[in-house]
Amino acid sequence: ILPCVSGVNEEPPVFVSSNPSSPVSVGEETAVGSTVVELTFTDADAGTDGEFLFTIASGNTAGKFDIDYITGDILLASTLDYEGAANSYELVVNAFDLGTNPSSMTGSTTVTVDVSDYNDNAPICNPVYYNLSIPEDQTTYITLESLTCTDADSGTNSDLYYSITAGNADAKFDMNANSEDLQAVASLDIESTSSYTLTVQVTDLGTPTLTCSSLITIDIVLSDINDHTPAFTATTYTYILAEDTVCCGVLGTVTATDTDYDSDNGLLSMTYSITSGNSQQIFDINPYNGTISYLKTFDYETTQSYQLELESVDNGSPTPR
Repeated sequence: ILPCVSGVNEEPPVFVSSNPSSPVSVGEETAVGSTVVELTFTDADAGTDGEFLFTIASGNTAGKFDIDYITGDILLASTLDYEGAANSYELVVNAFDLGTNPSSMTGSTTVTVDVSDYNDNAPICNPVYYNLSIPEDQTTYITLESLTCTDADSGTNSDLYYSITAGNADAKFDMNANSEDLQAVASLDIESTSSYTLTVQVTDLGTPTLTCSSLITIDIVLSDINDHTPAFTATTYTYILAEDTVCCGVLGTVTATDTDYDSDNGLLSMTYSITSGNSQQIFDINPYNGTISYLKTFDYETTQSYQLELESVDNGSPTPR
């Protein structure tokens, strides 16, 4: 009599320890259908008791992954998005053998898949237009405006670089340390340039580098400071009259100039006055146009000459000059 021994399915599939046990990193740009990780199980049973199939038992949020039920390769089933609802997945993988005596046995392992960021988001800036008014004596290296830009990526991919690409030929402005803060870095002079229109471009530092689809425009208008003193067009004005000149009349007109930009600080608001030499009140000056008039007759034997001191003052602020 020959004994007949039939096998018993007594060993479950076992995960091979050499498989990746640490989290598997997968870039969000990975193509659908790519292999994410290859798993290996063994089963000490013989025959069909040692053959097994694979399935993802849990953790497959939104069906992002698939598994080759024969080889155990985990595949990417749909696109990943690091900025989406989930950027890490805990996949529980079961391997069940084909044994039937007395029943199928199952082994399992957990595979952690971490999604890594890819620079797939360009910077977004809102607003893209700014209108600033600053005094011409603006202190340098003080923030004039902070631009509002964001990048949905993470890490270096979301770090932003700001550069002035137009309107800054005389290098009066800069983005502080390439940050979002606009500063004046040199003295301004409204009499030389009264306004600026700057164009700012924003890019991230990711690979590949992405640029905001909209350029930022910053209009800057300078306000005048009363930093110029009026000056007469001549240091001395000389007029000759005969002593029999009939009273009263115009002696002449003096003129002062002021190079300030604003009308209150400059020529349009100039006023004139006689500050000395007119004790007898013989002369008068129109405070608005500088016309000097004589109000009395002259007597050569009494006074042969007069020396008047004149003053011109603007109406500037904070202090007239």
